Amino acid sequence: MKRTRPQPPVDAPAGTMWFGGPIGWFSVSLSVSADALIPAAVTKLLGVSPQHEQTRGVALLRADGTTKRVPKFGSWVIEVTPKETDEWDVEEAAKELLKRLPDDPEVWRSLSLLGSVRLSIALQLQSANQGFALEAEFCRSLAERNIGLDVHVYAGEGNDS
Repeated sequence: MKRTRPQPPVDAPAGTMWFGGPIGWFSVSLSVSADALIPAAVTKLLGVSPQHEQTRGVALLRADGTTKRVPKFGSWVIEVTPKETDEWDVEEAAKELLKRLPDDPEVWRSLSLLGSVRLSIALQLQSANQGFALEAEFCRSLAERNIGLDVHVYAGEGNDS
């Protein structure tokens, strides 16, 4: 059962500043990348289509057909953003993302042979002393799958996607 999102007391005096609490905005993504990665190989192995992909040397195009850029490495990415979930707990959102993928250890061993596998957490701090926790069991599950962890922290306003 989903825990209720912590909120400041409703009877706090006007102008009261709340420090700490859950992160206001975050996204979680899983990526596989390598110089010569072929995204279709990752899709075949995991049975999940990426939301973003690129192949080294294959131009990424703008909507008008012009070249946006030519990637120097291959990558395959799936993600969960606030627009896709009402989950407010970073670890639970990461678990939600990983539930889309196979549990089979052999799949993850094969995946790590294709490239670097990373779980990335991007978060936007809205006040001082905000944070999140990752429990040992979750960290162990990442290690068992040979998934590295990246955390990107943004301060201030301006990120709503």
